[in-house]
Amino acid sequence: MWNPDRREVLQLGLGGALALASGCGIRRAGSIVAPDELHDRGSPPDHHLIERLADPFCGEGRLERIVRSWITPEPDFFVLNHGRVPVFDEPARYAVEIFGHITTTRPLTLARLRSMPRTTVEATLVCAGNRRREHHAVQPIEDPVLWTGGAIGNARWTGVRLVDVLEEIGVKNDAAHVWLEGHDTGVDGRFGGSIPITRIYDRDAPPVLLAFEMNDRPLTPRHGFPVRAIVPGFIGARSVKWLARILVATRPSHNPFFLRNHHWRDGEGGIDQGPIYELRTNAVICTPASGLALRGPVTVSGYAIAGDPRATITRVEVSTDGGRRWRPAALGKNVSPSCWRGGYLYDGWSMIDLT
Repeated sequence: MWNPDRREVLQLGLGGALALASGCGIRRAGSIVAPDELHDRGSPPDHHLIERLADPFCGEGRLERIVRSWITPEPDFFVLNHGRVPVFDEPARYAVEIFGHITTTRPLTLARLRSMPRTTVEATLVCAGNRRREHHAVQPIEDPVLWTGGAIGNARWTGVRLVDVLEEIGVKNDAAHVWLEGHDTGVDGRFGGSIPITRIYDRDAPPVLLAFEMNDRPLTPRHGFPVRAIVPGFIGARSVKWLARILVATRPSHNPFFLRNHHWRDGEGGIDQGPIYELRTNAVICTPASGLALRGPVTVSGYAIAGDPRATITRVEVSTDGGRRWRPAALGKNVSPSCWRGGYLYDGWSMIDLT
């Protein structure tokens, strides 16, 4: 075990402990965040999630809990809602409406979905605003949900490949985008967005699913029961919950949430570069907690994501002196390129254990 020869201050930032991950790219952890800015003032310590917004509920996983397991238990999996959680009193009558540039129009019932060939994949979902609180400390953001690093989770999802559904109903040649709309309603109406149809037909990437199970159990209401989309490697907003409608179209969605939120912005003027789809390479230190002053042997644990749905994390390095020296971390056994190549979804979640 590494024994520091001086008092080290571990922080999520340039002045303390940093994590650097390599996969499809390289990105270093963000700027310094003072301990009081990361303090949880809301939820009792025994609660699984830290409440960041009461209504609609938004809660993130506790870093010291989510780092314990490659598969995130449902109670520890972050929740982001844009409105009230829809209630389905008669699931047998539930159906997803599919229309647009297709050759056959018919609703997709839950019974029909469950009768089709199933696919199970492991996928990491991340909110595009994960670590927003660190960003806010450097450049203020007008957003009520200031996540730390817990708006992330890795789960086993079971459902039907969306490509199989589209091939069964037939897609017209001019189709370029697939709109996904949920039953949840916010200030701008129903939540929704779209993804390029090329992502659905990408045979080299983990499949896009219409999922009805999470970690081998039916979806819970807060995670999208009865059916949700799962788009591995894309930001969590593209994995629409409580799926209501699928529209095959020639252009991207005009849903207000999609048009205004989760866009890349560049420069001082914040020039809109378009919607965010794929994640970016990132690494987060989960333990020790930010701002702690420690003496003696230290174990640093955390996670890293590759971003690109086809990539995996191959190396993680950690620095405790502002980036002057870097030490390689030992990666968890579940983070193996063979898992990806073997056909199981490995979407870039890595356990860091530096000893």
